[in-house]
Amino acid sequence: MLTGHPMPIGRHTRRCALSGRELLPGERTVAALLDDGPGRPPVRADYALDAWRASPPGPERVIARWHTTVCQKAHKAAPLLDDDTLLDILDEPGGDHAQPIADTGATADPGGAHSAAAQRRTLRYVVALLLVRRRRLAVEGIEPPAGGPQRGRGALLLRRRGSGQAGSEAGASAGAQIRVQDAGLDEAGVSEAIAQLEQLAGGA
Repeated sequence: MLTGHPMPIGRHTRRCALSGRELLPGERTVAALLDDGPGRPPVRADYALDAWRASPPGPERVIARWHTTVCQKAHKAAPLLDDDTLLDILDEPGGDHAQPIADTGATADPGGAHSAAAQRRTLRYVVALLLVRRRRLAVEGIEPPAGGPQRGRGALLLRRRGSGQAGSEAGASAGAQIRVQDAGLDEAGVSEAIAQLEQLAGGA
């Protein structure tokens, strides 16, 4: 459970949330986990690539986004989130495919613990820990909080295993160093969130 609500990743809705168009098997799309307002659980929405490029939801609503392909309706065996999808969620996207949702590292959150920014920070942190456990990411160091532990939280410094040194591109897929802010979860909260995420990702 992340910041009070289970993650409603769900199966592909097969319909573009912006245009209402049916999304066809084999079509590459963008899935997004969106904040639906105070007291409400996040919701999943799927977008055609052109719709996402033209009018993505505001960054204040986006908890996570990842690329996915519409599968045949009969195909139900695959996990909802494989390791590559988790890396896509962890990535800080740019370019015309997606709205940037970078972790700013800010410790103050005007929206509170249940805002999209807080949920995004928690999700990225738990995804990073799971990918470290699965040996897809290596920990390169820990960045101490600016101003000392009384002024905020530190961050994990990670790199995709086998990627070598940072290249000219940014993001988890390009081998650049990945900075993930500590979400401030206690041990029980981390264990619960990782267990939930592993169920969605097809187990350990």
